[in-house]
Amino acid sequence: MNSNFDRRKFMQTSGTAVGALALGTWNATAGVADDKPSKKKIRVGIIGCGSVSRLYFPNLSQCPYAEIVSACDIIPKRAADRAAKFKVPNQYPHIDQMLAGADFDLLVNLTDMQEHEHLNRQAIEAGKHIWSEKPIANSADEAAKMFVDHPHFGIPQATIEVMPLKAMEG
Repeated sequence: MNSNFDRRKFMQTSGTAVGALALGTWNATAGVADDKPSKKKIRVGIIGCGSVSRLYFPNLSQCPYAEIVSACDIIPKRAADRAAKFKVPNQYPHIDQMLAGADFDLLVNLTDMQEHEHLNRQAIEAGKHIWSEKPIANSADEAAKMFVDHPHFGIPQATIEVMPLKAMEG
């Protein structure tokens, strides 16, 4: 693993741009935040209700700009438990049901790393924005291909961070 990779620094530097993109306050052509942030709440669907979700559910449920509308896990009891605790109205055992169910804007993928690529690709193909804990895909090439295959998102090049993925590949 590359010793120059600092996850905390990466989150600090990329988090603002990602948050602004998700909230629609980022001007993709100019690469700056708009003066008037959107009042719209981002509807969030969380997939993966295991240990990592213990950090995401409380933070997102208290965020004034987000509303968790769906919880999904291959172990339905985990999704049901998180949904009950954080007043999430919809629970699903599979991404297909989640994508066909209650509408949401942003998929927060907290599943096992080897599942990220196909779940993220499926969400992108369904027109969803994604936030993926850990790597977005199983390789840097596949991560880059996701953006090439789906350029309609208008993501500023500065927000596409592939370096951490390459660092994880060793």
